[in-house]
Amino acid sequence: IGAQGLLVVVLLFGVLLTFLSPVFLTTVNLVNLLYQCTILGVFAIGMTFVILTGGIDVSVGSTAALSSVLSMGMIVNMDMPPAIGLLTGLVVGAGVGAVNGLMVTKLGISPLIATLATLSAGSGIAFAYSDGGNITPVPKVLTDMVSAKIAGIPLLIPAVLVLAFLAHL
Repeated sequence: IGAQGLLVVVLLFGVLLTFLSPVFLTTVNLVNLLYQCTILGVFAIGMTFVILTGGIDVSVGSTAALSSVLSMGMIVNMDMPPAIGLLTGLVVGAGVGAVNGLMVTKLGISPLIATLATLSAGSGIAFAYSDGGNITPVPKVLTDMVSAKIAGIPLLIPAVLVLAFLAHL
């Protein structure tokens, strides 16, 4: 088994689930599983580069939360167009990344400590801004974007696969 031990365990688990549940190995379920993994896939692709360079970033989830609540806040609370809200999210995410990078490279703070600080700050700000709840209503253009499909396959799945391919180059 050796280096492929985890892969063998996952495959055995898949075989077991196939026998235990008649719906596990259906197209609908497999597409649903892939769709639910798209955001984790994007995070994993980015984290791969961080880890390959000897770093660690524990603030990814809170940065995503902060970016998303501020994006939706711009759209819902400030009546900005969805494009401005999405741009806000990208700027916030890049800003948090830049702060992390500067703390590590210019201040000499350990990546774990620096990103732990931004994890705490980001999740606190996101929670305070949203009062711990969802910011609604989500504009139809955004729900249409994330639910778009071609031949029954959500577009986010091939988008993440293309991103993974490009990251591999």
